[in-house]
Formats: sequence, structure tokens, C-alpha cells
Amino acid sequence: PAQDYAEFYPTSPDVEFGDILVSSPTLTETQPTAEIASSSLAVLAKSSRPYEPAVIGVASNNYGDFTSTGWGTVSERDHPLPVALSGRVLVKVSTEGGPIQPGDRITTSSLAGVGMKATTSGPTVGIALAPFDGSTSTTTAAVGGAEVQLDKIMVFVNLGWSQLDSDVAALSASSSSPWSIDQQMEAGGGRDAPRHQGNHPAQMA
Repeated sequence: PAQDYAEFYPTSPDVEFGDILVSSPTLTETQPTAEIASSSLAVLAKSSRPYEPAVIGVASNNYGDFTSTGWGTVSERDHPLPVALSGRVLVKVSTEGGPIQPGDRITTSSLAGVGMKATTSGPTVGIALAPFDGSTSTTTAAVGGAEVQLDKIMVFVNLGWSQLDSDVAALSASSSSPWSIDQQMEAGGGRDAPRHQGNHPAQMA
């Protein structure tokens, strides 16, 4: 089962659980409470391009820890949804960036709300906890004239910037071990190398 830390946010009407969400230019007014005055707040929308920098989190209904932030302040007309900010979450992904292996960094893709494997440095959503090569997928989409497969996989959401050059991406694609990238980077003193061998993915972000 998934488990994450979530907050309520206003979202676009088409947002579904598993969508990667970004801050949009659309603003709404929050509802005042006894402790908090009304204020302007960005409505979250589906991500729409690769390596999108304004990622906030993932729409999720499997939270294990829920903060009161946003609770009761977002009007029903603004489609309030719990948005996971960290933790294990089912996330929509595609094969646009190639097959996904556990340990791969996940970033936004060309498909709305859908992630893909990161193959170059840039903003990322988190770390894949499950593989996906499209072989069991029944959903497809066209990206740049090519067909890609879609599904949901478990991802450890940990927003940030990942330093990933072409050599490391090639190593990821050719390796059967989910931790080989980090071991190689550790040996070379890479920025993303774990402090200790065998760290949990949450400690390697």
C-alpha cells in the first residue's frame, strides 16, 4: 500500500489521483477559518512538459499522514484534493523516457499529469520503487509520432533537482541493479552518491 504526507489544494477539474501537479497561473481565494484569514492561492494543474520546474506534488488518496493545511479552506467549487508532498505514492508514468527500473529518477513528461524516467539533469518528482517497461500496459498514447505505454507505479515522492548526465543515464538503461548508478557515482565522488552503502531511497535524494 502507498503511504505519504499530503495537504489539501485547489486543483483543476480534470485532475485525477496519480496525476503529477504543478502550480498554475490561475488563482483562487481560500475560505477563512477562525485561525487563518482568506488569501490568494494558485490552483494546481496537471504537468504538461518534460522537466517542468513548478511541480508541487502528486494527487493521492492513499495518504498515511495528513496535515490540516488546506483542510476547510478550499471551496468545493475549486475541486479540493489531497496532494502528496513526500512518501510512497502511485504515480502515472509512461515509457516516453524509456523503460523504468527501481531507483530511476522520475520527472514530468509530454503527457499531461504523467511522469517518465529522467535521462538528463533537471527537476524530478521522486524515485521509482517499481519497474515499468510497458509490457503489461493496456493504455497507450502518441508522443512525437511514437506510441508510448502508460500505467501507474509506486514512486517515492521527493521533489528536487537531479544531476544526471548521459553516461549515468546509459548505465541506468543497461543495468539490472537498481542501485548501480549510485554505486558508480559514489566511486567517482558524484553529487548524488549515498553517504552509506545500502541507504533507503528516501535518504539518497
